[in-house]
Amino acid sequence: PALLGAVSPTGFVTTAKTEHATSVRLKVGTNAALTTGVQWSTPTTPDADGWSRLTAPTLAPDTDYWWQVEATDGAAATYMIGTVQQARTLPT
Repeated sequence: PALLGAVSPTGFVTTAKTEHATSVRLKVGTNAALTTGVQWSTPTTPDADGWSRLTAPTLAPDTDYWWQVEATDGAAATYMIGTVQQARTLPT
């Protein structure tokens, strides 16, 4: 599962719990299918308990975004975690 945290005019922070992931990152887009305006966060390594703190890439203010966590396992296979979530950046 992923939990939305601090939201700002240019992005947001979330935490995610994973199992067997060696790297995680956010996929962020401007539609729920995550096929338009796609951006990726910088990959991060989960801690020993599987938790990661992820920061969205620089986004436009006062805009709806959808996001989902992508994980990479030890065999370098990637997979999406959980459901697509929605966040709105704050106005300036």
